[in-house]
Amino acid sequence: MLYSPLHWRLCTLLLVLPVALPVPTQGFSIFGTSKKDNFASAPPLPAPVAIVVDRKQTILIPLRVIGPQPESVKFLLRTLPAHGTATLLTPPSGVEGLVEYRPPEDRTITSDSFGFAAANSNGFSSEAPVTIRITDRAGRIELPARLDFPKAKVGFVSQQTLHLKNTGDAPVRGTISAPPEWIATPDTYEIKPQEELLLQLSLLPLAAGGVQGDLFFSHISKQPVQLHAIVSEWIQAAPDPVKLVAVPGTKQRKGLLRLRNDSPSTETVRLESEPALVHPAEITLQPEESREVVLGSTNLQSEPFAGTLRLTRSDATNTHRVLLWGAEAIGPILRIVTDLSTPTLVPDDTGRFTPISLQNEGGLEGLWSLQTTPPFSSNSKTVRLLPGKSGDVHVSITTLLQERTEGVLKIHGAGQTFEIALVATPAPRQNPLLPAPRPSAGLAQRPTSRTTGSSASASSASPASAASSTPLELNRPASPFAQTADNAPVDPELRRITQRAYLPGLAVKGSQLRNITAHSAVLDFPATPEIATESLLVEGMIVNIDPNNNLVVQWDALPGVKARKLPNHHIEFTLSNLAPATTYTIRVVGSGVKNGRRAALHQCDITTLEASGWWSVPKVCTLLGLVLAAFGFRAWRIRRIRGW
Repeated sequence: MLYSPLHWRLCTLLLVLPVALPVPTQGFSIFGTSKKDNFASAPPLPAPVAIVVDRKQTILIPLRVIGPQPESVKFLLRTLPAHGTATLLTPPSGVEGLVEYRPPEDRTITSDSFGFAAANSNGFSSEAPVTIRITDRAGRIELPARLDFPKAKVGFVSQQTLHLKNTGDAPVRGTISAPPEWIATPDTYEIKPQEELLLQLSLLPLAAGGVQGDLFFSHISKQPVQLHAIVSEWIQAAPDPVKLVAVPGTKQRKGLLRLRNDSPSTETVRLESEPALVHPAEITLQPEESREVVLGSTNLQSEPFAGTLRLTRSDATNTHRVLLWGAEAIGPILRIVTDLSTPTLVPDDTGRFTPISLQNEGGLEGLWSLQTTPPFSSNSKTVRLLPGKSGDVHVSITTLLQERTEGVLKIHGAGQTFEIALVATPAPRQNPLLPAPRPSAGLAQRPTSRTTGSSASASSASPASAASSTPLELNRPASPFAQTADNAPVDPELRRITQRAYLPGLAVKGSQLRNITAHSAVLDFPATPEIATESLLVEGMIVNIDPNNNLVVQWDALPGVKARKLPNHHIEFTLSNLAPATTYTIRVVGSGVKNGRRAALHQCDITTLEASGWWSVPKVCTLLGLVLAAFGFRAWRIRRIRGW
């Protein structure tokens, strides 16, 4: 290959260039001198430092060098700080140093610096700077989350103090916003570091009750102080409203107002009424003093009327209290004092009665007539009451009851008419021929409360049937077929009379009894389209002997009855909590009619089974059968596994 003269010149230049260039004594070279070898023979290289310090704190600043060092390094300060103080704390050996730096107290100085150098056996390094930025903590006030005031009164100033201290390093300034009815003094603040300010808070309440609000500081508006106070009336006045009753023999009304001063100072109260009443213009009350003020009206109209009574402090027109007053009609006014929220219960015993309290709240004597429906009766046909007087009317029954009975007591007179609902429910009479049976005698107990087949039966029944859900204190046997306490047989004549009392049983076509046990039974009853399912009720027969030796048959709702609709349009009644080996006569009745009675839809007898223990023959046989079956299955498995 031929080369041109230009090629020969370039090759000659490349060969001569390495010889012509100077070779450095330190650093990298193509002839084998390494960087490590150069640092090993040079002084240590210090690392610059930049740090932020708090003016209130003395800080330790570490001094370091760059790269690994084969020997110990010594540090020295070359330039001292211009404002703060720096003290070198160099350990006896190592590759790091420490400088204790104290910032200046002058808050106008926000930066400082000094220089240091490092040295070893190879000599001293050049100076490295330490740059310092000095910061101050912002102004800070510790505020409580809630401040409670002492108990205050309307029209009286209640005060509370709040200590504010600036725990920061900078001044704090701003404004204070107080809620209505509060006053903050001062309403602006400028607190230097570590200084305090006493804030005075004043409350001037205008109404009684609980008062609260938020106290805001502008520099931390997101963290208000909650102010709370309980305010009571400046003067105690009762009653409210004041009732003016008629004065007997006149057309005037009068009422009584009670005032009490609970404040520690003497109070003068001005009284103003609208429409105008007759009363003192002002009353002075000493501390803890009570006074009764008579309010009178000369209005001659016979109809009732009302107005307001304004109580004002004599030395503060903005402190007042407004009461209501009402003047009743001149004529007699009857008020029923007895609670009528529930039907009035009347005992079924002719020797007892229920008192009903009446009061005449009018200004004249009144005469009212009384009228009751049988078998209820009152102790008088009329009642006469003087103004402001009270009296009782005694309501009782005239005959012994066989079933639940309702009635009305009518009161009429002086342009008023009242109708009070009366209810009497006969309680079962204890059989004098039979002592109280023991629980083990197989007697079914009468329920202590009425329970329907559905929870909605009380709402769908008539008022008479709805009232029958009231709990009754009953605990009687459901059948007199029992023995005496000493196991003596019952009188045969009594047994014969009792058997006639039990009807043979009215079975509805399609109904059946099933799942009869010692404590429960199931009655499958066909649904009746004409009667709502929710209004059906399952009752049990109760037979007792009254004091006159008469047989009394009653029906009462069975407890623990659950109703369920079946797909075949039947109703399944589940009767639980039954006594073992006992005969029950039950019936299913529909909704109530006008006279409070219910139509009987079904009646039958249920005889529960005797209670058997775990050792009964059927149970023992069943258990043995299960054990033998288990052993047989195990033997079959073993034969199959072993291939026999």
